Amino acid sequence: MMPQLISELNPTARKIHRCMMCGGGIRPGERYSRDTLVYDGRIYSWVECPACQSDHVCNEVHAWTGGWYDEGVGIEEASEWAHDTIRFAKTEDLREIARRWLLRNSCTCELCLLANGAGS
Repeated sequence: MMPQLISELNPTARKIHRCMMCGGGIRPGERYSRDTLVYDGRIYSWVECPACQSDHVCNEVHAWTGGWYDEGVGIEEASEWAHDTIRFAKTEDLREIARRWLLRNSCTCELCLLANGAGS
């Protein structure tokens, strides 16, 4: 069973929010994505920053899982996706989306430092 979308909004933040895809902050005054979903009888909100939304990170991660992850995807799956994409992506565009995600997520592993030019 997949989460069912109830509503999609693009409000302007009045307070600080946390992106559920990358963990980054959404500042007051910034527009962001807020979806309301239902899964297993529970209603919840999914908040995404403009960068993750415009890069379609959630869609990329879901495709990377092969659609088998019924409960949806989150920051842990995105981290695995981004690291795999840096190493194995067939296109530079997809690799660049993964690099941007890793920078937003402030990953400091050796692979990320090298990919972002900060390694020795």
